Amino acid sequence: MSCKILNNTSINDNEFLKLMIVHHQAALGMSYSVLKTSRNDIILDFARKIIINQSYEVDYMKSLLSNIKNNSYYRSEIIIK
Repeated sequence: MSCKILNNTSINDNEFLKLMIVHHQAALGMSYSVLKTSRNDIILDFARKIIINQSYEVDYMKSLLSNIKNNSYYRSEIIIK
């Protein structure tokens, strides 16, 4: 699916959410890893912010994906901290 994005091919809502969840989960994994190894306070602070924000966003995207599967669309706003 990610090749579609690189080729500027349109993707549907379901594909978009699945790709974004994978993208955010990769960022979470890297952030947890860097917390164990970095001694740079700026990097550590940034990693913690990624963990807080993107954990919420993954949960939000999963709920959107579930609603798409159930055909129960709703309008809401995501709050980025």
